Amino acid sequence: MAVDVNLMSHIWTIRTFLPHLKKSPAYNGLTGTVVGMSSILGAVGTGGLQTYCASKAAVIGLMESLYMQHTDVHWCIVTPFLINTDLFKGMKHRYMNYFYPILDKDVVARKIVDGIQYQSSYISIPWLWNYAFCIIKNAFPLPVLKFAEDLFDVRLAYRNHFLRR
Repeated sequence: MAVDVNLMSHIWTIRTFLPHLKKSPAYNGLTGTVVGMSSILGAVGTGGLQTYCASKAAVIGLMESLYMQHTDVHWCIVTPFLINTDLFKGMKHRYMNYFYPILDKDVVARKIVDGIQYQSSYISIPWLWNYAFCIIKNAFPLPVLKFAEDLFDVRLAYRNHFLRR
């Protein structure tokens, strides 16, 4: 189900609307904007959520490859952290306030709209955490990342939350 919701929905939507979007009048050299909703977990995986992480990583790959092929369209990839939606409602973690801030959905929506207006290719919310995780991911080998995941109970928090659903 995660693949259908997180990836295939993008593919079906883009397949349906891209031909029409490309026929629309250009503004600043672009015929329109396509937004791909990924996640920080699409860039940095975590144990127990393999299908979710893989589907979100696939969205990033899809959007980047479409950008390479269709440069007359603005392709925007959104990689938020935890958003205060029903998906994460009631999630608890001892480091929640420090390392895992829950983002207000209205603030996230505003940042996405701002990013579209500025023609950003990537919108990372909060930007510092997303970039920090990506740098850490590329700077350290997997055993170090696994140690950090265990140290901060990342997998346990997600697993406990999603098993209750």
